[in-house]
Amino acid sequence: MRPTSRIFVAALLLGGVLAAVQPTARSAEPTPTSPPVATADPGPHDVDLGRDAVLPPAPPGKARVRIRKYPGKVIRYWANVPKSYRWAVKEAAAAWNRTGLDMTFKPSSRARSDLTIEVDNIGFEGGLATLGYAPRRYRWVKLSPGMMGPGGFGGGMSLDERRVYTMHIAAHELGHTLGLDHRSVQCGLMGPILWIGDCKAWTAEPGYFHCQVVDATDLGRAVRLYGGRRTLAPESCPLDKLPPPLSDVTIEGSGPTGGPARISWVPPAGASPGTEVQVLRRAGTSCEFVGVGNGTAPGRFPAAVNVTRLPLDSSPYTFPGDGDFCFGVRTVNTSGAGAGPVKKALTLQALPPSEPDATSVLHTVEGYYRLTLGATLPEGQDLLALVRPTGQCAPLTWPTEEDPDDHYASFFDDAYEIWDEDVDQACVTVYAIDGRGRISPGVQLQAAAAPTPSKPDLRDVQLRPDDEEIRFHTTAPDPSRFELVAVVAETCHPTWDEDLRWDSDVPWYDEESGWWRAWYDSYDVSDPCLSLFVRNADDVYSAGATVRP
Repeated sequence: MRPTSRIFVAALLLGGVLAAVQPTARSAEPTPTSPPVATADPGPHDVDLGRDAVLPPAPPGKARVRIRKYPGKVIRYWANVPKSYRWAVKEAAAAWNRTGLDMTFKPSSRARSDLTIEVDNIGFEGGLATLGYAPRRYRWVKLSPGMMGPGGFGGGMSLDERRVYTMHIAAHELGHTLGLDHRSVQCGLMGPILWIGDCKAWTAEPGYFHCQVVDATDLGRAVRLYGGRRTLAPESCPLDKLPPPLSDVTIEGSGPTGGPARISWVPPAGASPGTEVQVLRRAGTSCEFVGVGNGTAPGRFPAAVNVTRLPLDSSPYTFPGDGDFCFGVRTVNTSGAGAGPVKKALTLQALPPSEPDATSVLHTVEGYYRLTLGATLPEGQDLLALVRPTGQCAPLTWPTEEDPDDHYASFFDDAYEIWDEDVDQACVTVYAIDGRGRISPGVQLQAAAAPTPSKPDLRDVQLRPDDEEIRFHTTAPDPSRFELVAVVAETCHPTWDEDLRWDSDVPWYDEESGWWRAWYDSYDVSDPCLSLFVRNADDVYSAGATVRP
C-alpha cells in the first residue's frame, strides 16, 4: 500500500493502564490484548495494523498475567533479519539507548540473547511484540516481511524513507518489550497510531533524520519502570556514518585576470564505497547552505543551491561563472549526509573566448561554394565565420551590424562548413562564441582551392558474386576534403571519364568487419573490375587504382 500525505502505522491501544488480563483458559501461546481503540479513521492509503502486542501466557497456576519489567540493566537481542532491515533494528535500539534510560539494548548471539527480533508473516504490515518480560520462548519482536519492500506500506517511497519508517515501527515494538502499553496521543512513539507522515520524522539537512524518536512522556514512563535520567536524544542524526573529510581544500579563481572558479582537494583515505564529493554553489555572497524540509519528507537544499556530486578523484572542479558566487565542498555518504562544507565566496569575471585555432579550404560542390573550416574549440563554444572577397577581410573585432545567428558554421564530418558563399577566392574571418554570447577576436584566413587528390592504394580485393559485392581495403582519405568513388564495370578505368558517373558509387565502410564494400549488378557485369578514385570537393579526380578480382 502506498501512503500519501499521512503515513502511519497502527498499533494497539490497551485503554488506560493495563495491569492484568483474565484469559478464558491457560494457554501455551501469548494472549492477544483487547481490541484497539481508534483515535481517527484511517484514510484509504493508511496502514491499519489492528493489534501489534500480545501478553505472555499466565504462569502455571496463575489466572492473571502481570506485565513485568526486564531484570538487570541490559536486554541482549539477537536480530535474525535480512540486510534491508538491519539499519532499522540497529537505530531502533539506539533510539532507546540515547535516552539515559537505565536499560540498554545490546546485540548478542542467539544463545546469549534475552530477546529475538525477526521477520515473520504476522498477517499484517508492521510489527508484533510481547508486552514486557516473558518466558524465554515468548520474548520476541516480529516485523512484517512487507515493511521494507516497495510493494508494502512503503510503496512509492525511497529506500531511505522505508528505512526510517521501519525504524519507527521497530522502536515502537521495543517499547512494548520494555512493558509500555499504548497511550492515546498523536505523534508519540507509543501512541496507537504512528502518524509518521504528519509527524516529525526528518530534519531539514539532507541525509539526516529526526532521531529523537522516544518522546518525553514515553521516556518518563520507561524511567519510572527502570530508573535512569530522562535525557532526550539529539534532534538530528545522519542516516549512515559520515565519511572522512577532504584535506588540502582550495577554492580560488577569477580576480582581475578573470577565469573560472577552481576547487581542488585531496581525497580521504579509507572512505567507504559510495562516498562522493559534493560541491554546493549559490549565487550572491551568502554562504548559507541550510537545507529545507517540513519534517514529513527527507530534507533537501533550497532551489537556490546548485548541488553537484562528483567522484572522490575528480579534483579539480571548475565553474566558469560570471558574478558573485559562494562555493562549498565536502564529502557525503550514499544518503547525501556529510559534515559542514569548506566554504568561500568568490567574485568571478568570465573572459571572452580565445581566438579559435582554425584552418580553411574553399571547395566547390555541384556548382555551389562550400567553405570547410578545420577548427578546434573548447566545449561550450561554437564557430562564427564572415566571408569577404580577398583584400576586403572582415575586421578582427566582430562588427556590431552583423547578427551572430546568421553566421554560425555547421559542424559536419569533423569540420565546420559554410554553404552558398559565392566568393571564389575569399578572405575568411572566424570567431569563437560561447554560451553567453561573448565573441572572441577574429582570425583571418585566405581560402584556397582544394588540394589535388592522390591515387588511392587498393588492397585485398575480394569478389563475392553471391552478394553482388566487392570488398577491399584502402587508406581512407580525409573526409573533410576528399571522397572515395568506386566504379565496378566490365572494363578497368585507370583515368576518370565523365561518362563514368553513371556507373560510379560511393563505397561503404563496414566498421564491424573492417572492409570497404562496393556493389554491382551481376546482370550487367559478369566479369567485374574495380576502379577506385579519390575526388576532392572541386570534382577533381585522382588516377584510378584498378583490380580485377
